[in-house]
Amino acid sequence: MTDERFNELLNGPISHPIMPLYMLRLAQALRSVVEKCGEAGDAALEAHCKEQDEMDRIKSGESFTDAEAAAAMAASTRRGGSEPV
Repeated sequence: MTDERFNELLNGPISHPIMPLYMLRLAQALRSVVEKCGEAGDAALEAHCKEQDEMDRIKSGESFTDAEAAAAMAASTRRGGSEPV
């Protein structure tokens, strides 16, 4: 999907002027896509969440071992965006 089309969907059918309802629609869309992708969708979401958690830990200054930091960086570069691991 192109960035342009993705933004059209976010600003169109998913959009809502009340932020909590916008977030609910976004979460429902994510869940629908993950469910339709089966195990690959589950794995992609799990990998994304793990990577986000690791990046948040790094940004918060929480200590990582050198091996954990190297693994987090390798996973981030290997993924190269929205491709599942």
